[in-house]
Amino acid sequence: MVRLAIILITLSLFASPALADSQVRGRYVAGLENGVSLLIEVQRPAPAAFIVMQKMPRGLSLVAATPPPVGGNYGNAAVKWLFKRPRPGQMEVQMQFAGPVRPSQLEGSISYRHPENGSLVLTRIEQ
Repeated sequence: MVRLAIILITLSLFASPALADSQVRGRYVAGLENGVSLLIEVQRPAPAAFIVMQKMPRGLSLVAATPPPVGGNYGNAAVKWLFKRPRPGQMEVQMQFAGPVRPSQLEGSISYRHPENGSLVLTRIEQ
């Protein structure tokens, strides 16, 4: 019985709603025919940094992005962005592809260390 109580108390500490919510979320928004925007929302408290990893759709390559990805490697199968010291609020990554693309064709993730407990958080970008 005591063991069960300890387990429940421990789980309640780590399952707090404030810690369970993602501090950084992203979603794709259709742009022009060859473009898609990634809208990123950073909540308080903001992490020290976060990484956006974007996989390229089969047969398409990234030809331009604002801001540019780390290293400016547009021709790779995946590109990433590193955002240091982000402020709470919204930010946008605009991507231009070599051909027509829809948000449903894209797959990406955001990773960071949770600002309150240091745990690694990996969030899939929403369609």
